[in-house]
Amino acid sequence: MINKEEEKKTISEYVQLFSTATKQRKSKNTKLALSTYTQCLDMISKINNIEKMCESNFFIAQCAFKLNDIEKSKEHYSSSMKLIDKVNRQDFPFYKVKGRLIAKMIHVFFSLNQSNECCMFINQNLSSISSEYTLVEKLSLFYYFIKELLYPLKKGKRLSSFISD
Repeated sequence: MINKEEEKKTISEYVQLFSTATKQRKSKNTKLALSTYTQCLDMISKINNIEKMCESNFFIAQCAFKLNDIEKSKEHYSSSMKLIDKVNRQDFPFYKVKGRLIAKMIHVFFSLNQSNECCMFINQNLSSISSEYTLVEKLSLFYYFIKELLYPLKKGKRLSSFISD
């Protein structure tokens, strides 16, 4: 069992390491960022901090996707999806991350050419969202979902052709 002092120390070390990983990712050093985020996940798993585990899995998946390791990306996005419903919604950007996660999982399914799984995933999440969230929560979640889902189109100047179609 870990005491409060050790937990505080681990979280402090995690925050510093996570900051380093974020700088690495933003400077396009994706392989190093992936390694650093993995260290973050290993570190924070010892104290079982769900919010930080969710966050680490999300960014590991992003880096893996960028490095074309789609299976690893799917694994970590799935882990993040399982953890996100356990987080404290007041202390975590829940709707932003949940919306982005759903969109990222759709990207992964399409990248792996798994259209049946993608359809099941979308139906499952839409029915869950429609029954469990208020209108304001749905709007917040879908804002981030749509923004993230269409982001690849924006980068390649394909958004205007998508809109005109």
